[in-house]
Amino acid sequence: MKALHLLNNTEKGKLLADLFPEYIPDILEFIGLFYDKLQQQEKEVKATWNNPLFTAHAWYNIAESCMVIVRRYKNPKLMTSRVFSDQLFYGYNALFTADCIIKFADLSENRLKFKIAVDLLFKP
Repeated sequence: MKALHLLNNTEKGKLLADLFPEYIPDILEFIGLFYDKLQQQEKEVKATWNNPLFTAHAWYNIAESCMVIVRRYKNPKLMTSRVFSDQLFYGYNALFTADCIIKFADLSENRLKFKIAVDLLFKP
């Protein structure tokens, strides 16, 4: 196994999914809920956007890309750890997915090991 600092986003996503496969359906549901919330608050989000790395429009495009994947693999039997990592942690999708997973872990009660793993893998 590679050292943690040498893992790319896809490898981190695969590791998380392999360690906690039971949370994949909940994560996918949370991504959908977060996306819906973003859609409902689009004017407010765009008005207060202050990320210098990319625009709010780009963030919404990334979110939409992730939602296409979530919808495509809605059946839990189709969303293997490999599909989860290859699709949701590839390229810019990793930014939105990691953000959702961090939020999901922060809101999760009684999932201390999961939260620790998310902090270790995705928080700076």
